[in-house]
Amino acid sequence: MDDFYTKSFVIPFYKAFLGFFILVILISTVFMEFKQHVLLAERVLENDKFFLGVLGAFLIFGIFQERYQLNLMNESRYRIFHSLAFFSVPKLLKIQLSIWTKTHALLLIYAVFLSYIGLRSQILLKPILLWFFVLGVFSLDFILFYFKLRRPFPDRVISKSVLFPRIPFGFWFLKHLATNRPILIIAVKLVSLILLNGFFFSYESGGYDLRWIAFGLLCAAFIHFPVWMEKVRFDAEELSYFLNLPRSFFLKIRQHLTSLILFILPELILIGIKFKTQDFGLIALNLSFFFVSINLGLLGLIVFQSQHIDWTKAIMGAFFLLFLVILFSIPFYLIAVPSLAAFILAIKSPYQI
Repeated sequence: MDDFYTKSFVIPFYKAFLGFFILVILISTVFMEFKQHVLLAERVLENDKFFLGVLGAFLIFGIFQERYQLNLMNESRYRIFHSLAFFSVPKLLKIQLSIWTKTHALLLIYAVFLSYIGLRSQILLKPILLWFFVLGVFSLDFILFYFKLRRPFPDRVISKSVLFPRIPFGFWFLKHLATNRPILIIAVKLVSLILLNGFFFSYESGGYDLRWIAFGLLCAAFIHFPVWMEKVRFDAEELSYFLNLPRSFFLKIRQHLTSLILFILPELILIGIKFKTQDFGLIALNLSFFFVSINLGLLGLIVFQSQHIDWTKAIMGAFFLLFLVILFSIPFYLIAVPSLAAFILAIKSPYQI
């Protein structure tokens, strides 16, 4: 039942504000290092104006989320939720708490982070005030939600028309993800970028060489495994019509590469930022080529698996094999060759995805 409320209220919210969440993730992971987050958190806890600014941001976000939820319930397809008014207050509170914690997940994570910094710095008053404020925002949301249920739904709902611009074929998969799997995008990008930032932070401390970064990129590539599984399913099922139209080999490479590059662009930007000096330009190019190739190879292995071939063990073995190859200091561009070969073999037929 909880999954039903998630699909009804949480996923539509992330779809509607997907661009905002991606921007927040990019700024907090690509353009800011962990030590900068720590310094900012300490500044917030030390300065009253900054702390009030954080509380204001929490309140504004809560207002936007609740406003979206209330407007969503005006739609005719949401009339079924009018029956929630017959539920007891504790049961309704549990439902709203489940919805609220999922839509406010990023804010709650940051509240936990501020509390941790406050405990470490022995600043206890402001973290306590922060959690009381968060509780107050939730209470306000619940009250508005409760009184919304007690009022009858409107008989007529006027909705704005939606324009669907024409987009190139290579962008269809990204459009599909943004429309149907926004939480998958946010989760994969968040984990991948936070993980890569951790590897870069360790590397900049001076205790590791470039093999450590390559291992981080390998882990980040395999974190994208569910995304590439969704791409193979999307191409094979929802775009099955195009499998009957023979496409040239280079056209297929361009289309797949467009979708893949656009999706992993934040990681490529992070590599460019970390190795932006002229002396490291070749290293950045080498690592970027390595990361793109590993993702292409993973996509190729998933294509083989979709053809009723059990490649699960092969995919797991590929990860550990690549790890060992990196450990023995094999050049990155040579490691990329087998990955590219797996991708090419997977799409070589004009009637395959």
